[in-house]
Amino acid sequence: MIRLSISPDMITATVVSAASNMQSGLPLEIGGVLATISLILFLSMTELLSDSDWWDKWVSSTLSMGTAPFIVVFLGVVISKMLVVL
Repeated sequence: MIRLSISPDMITATVVSAASNMQSGLPLEIGGVLATISLILFLSMTELLSDSDWWDKWVSSTLSMGTAPFIVVFLGVVISKMLVVL
């Protein structure tokens, strides 16, 4: 029978090694997907409401303020994906 001795330092080193090998980009990718979906929704609402009776200056400025940050995030995602490919 083989008896293995495992020290707490070995467990810590194994956990740290496994954690450092995990892809840390997953939360960023989820955020990018959510930002892209939100951008599509904001642009769709803008397009649908622009022809309705509810369209006025307040709705226009509110949707523009909501759309601008998502466009910046979307551009960041596109640029980062292009840099990964290159």
